[in-house]
Amino acid sequence: MRVPLLLLVLLWGGGALLREPAWPEDEQASEIVRYPYRLEASTVIGEPVWHQPRPKESLLDLARDHGLGYNELELLYPRLDPWILPDKRLAVPTFWVLPPTEHEQLVINVPELRLYFFESTKGTVQTYPLGIGVEGWETPLGTFRITEKRPNPSWYIPASLQEEYGMTVMPPGPENPLGEYFMKFSAGSYGIHGTHMPWGVGRLVSHGCIRCYPEHIRLLFPQVAIGTRLEVLYEPVKFGRKEDQIFTEIHPDVYDKISDFEAYAMDRLRQQGLMDQVDIERFEIAVRLRNGVPTNITRVGPPGELVQRPSSSFRSSASASSRDPSGLSGEAFTLQAASLRSRENARRLVEILQGKGYPSRLEVADIGDGGEWYRVLVGSFHSREEAEAFADRFLRREQLEGMVVQKEP
Repeated sequence: MRVPLLLLVLLWGGGALLREPAWPEDEQASEIVRYPYRLEASTVIGEPVWHQPRPKESLLDLARDHGLGYNELELLYPRLDPWILPDKRLAVPTFWVLPPTEHEQLVINVPELRLYFFESTKGTVQTYPLGIGVEGWETPLGTFRITEKRPNPSWYIPASLQEEYGMTVMPPGPENPLGEYFMKFSAGSYGIHGTHMPWGVGRLVSHGCIRCYPEHIRLLFPQVAIGTRLEVLYEPVKFGRKEDQIFTEIHPDVYDKISDFEAYAMDRLRQQGLMDQVDIERFEIAVRLRNGVPTNITRVGPPGELVQRPSSSFRSSASASSRDPSGLSGEAFTLQAASLRSRENARRLVEILQGKGYPSRLEVADIGDGGEWYRVLVGSFHSREEAEAFADRFLRREQLEGMVVQKEP
């Protein structure tokens, strides 16, 4: 947590003179992480990790500690209380599909609220989460250049906001929303900067500028030269490759620019020339979830061959339970691979997992007035330790976060 805000402006001899800003101590530290990449061949970077929540740790703390924006965990855990985390390991999605890039320098992808800093001569890339413009003050799109860099920046407040803030220029300091560093780019007064409110990273919070965690702008600022190209994209549907596997990473349409998202996603798939290389049903599930997590959509069979599905289908939860095609009876623990509102999506996921050889089944969870949720369960284990070891392998192989649960007697 940050210490209370400090006063900046001291009155000396009748004149208002600024001294060096007294920034509050920030307990967060960070270091540069460079991920190797090769365009067209290796464009999925990072690895998911497990995290055991600490006492009093919030979802915002967890996100910041792992270099994520709040949105990246909120999308993955939409029903989790952000202030009261469960006493169990959580999967943390510290891996990403690279966005398309023309210049391989700075790239911001607005729908995922994330920046990528490519160092093409080294074949490495850095990535950092962002806060972006709210609706009505959208972050501008296009290709720009970094034109100015300022440490300890003053904020020249837009005329439309001067009455709200009671000033025309806000001096440097802990109340200044620009934070400690500002990198202006060739789109008017917009820039990439720090923030006095770290919990706004991963949210739509600004008047169009791009906000970084304080510890991240400290890393970026000395590395980015004036003249660096900046591509600001709007691409909620990304595709990448890793070890001959095809991944997609799909985000919400944060500015409501796309009238038919499912059609848009399918068009993007066609444009990539991947129709005969991916499992279409799994891709459709990723499109509906839009949880921002890289998902392996590689077709199981050879190109042009339909994926083989089990002959049995889950016509009802009762028949599925009585047949128990997963072989989950008589064991204490199982892995919940997903909990979905849509029965059809859950059924399709079960079939996909069975097609890959996983013992899986569908279970209906009645949540009273909220209706029904459909749980996809995988495997059967004697102990929690055995189940968690499987969950770890399952996450790394399938890029699906699972939760170990104890089966009801």
